[in-house]
Amino acid sequence: YIGDAIMSFWGAPLSQNEHAYNACITAIQMQKKLNENREKLRQDHGVIVNIGVGVHSGVVNVGNMGSESIFEYTVIGDHVNLASRLEGLTKYYGVGILTTRQTLESIKKTELQLPENSYRALDLVKVKGKKIAVELIELLSLDISGEVLNDFQKARELYTSKKWTDAIKAFEEVNKKIKIETHHEDGPTTTFIKRCHHFIENPPDENWDGSWEMTSK
Repeated sequence: YIGDAIMSFWGAPLSQNEHAYNACITAIQMQKKLNENREKLRQDHGVIVNIGVGVHSGVVNVGNMGSESIFEYTVIGDHVNLASRLEGLTKYYGVGILTTRQTLESIKKTELQLPENSYRALDLVKVKGKKIAVELIELLSLDISGEVLNDFQKARELYTSKKWTDAIKAFEEVNKKIKIETHHEDGPTTTFIKRCHHFIENPPDENWDGSWEMTSK
């Protein structure tokens, strides 16, 4: 436990070949269970509960760490820090779970695979303090059809091609379709529409790589 957060890790103390898969499936199941109980929590306690989950995979330091007063078995390292940053970015994008391309590639090397249409490539981002962009992947806890997910990627292609006006129209259409399928506003499309308006007023450099630089954690 870290304040109001929980940090979990897989692959230690016993090795797990499917550590990335297990982490992603756990995150999806957490969000689905919360979706089922959110209304009851509101009725019983008068609060609307939302959580954000960041998942990342990589080599970290693991073991008994700390001092005589605070001592625990835990993990530390750059990949742990990135997972924490991803959790913070869920609010920015209006999503429940963010992971990385690195985690997806780790899963692809194992026998267990994520269900079809359970994720979408979201964005290319330079988190605060880092110069190398990370490809963000959203893990989905609500059902979105493959057709709509493809439409989202086409809208992203317009965005990375600097066709801002066309991208805005495409993202607006995607948002309408997602609202029909999930009965919820789609945070990422809203985020990209705002970005497009920003770039119309403040065009990126000619050598723009399609990434967005975060100025806060």
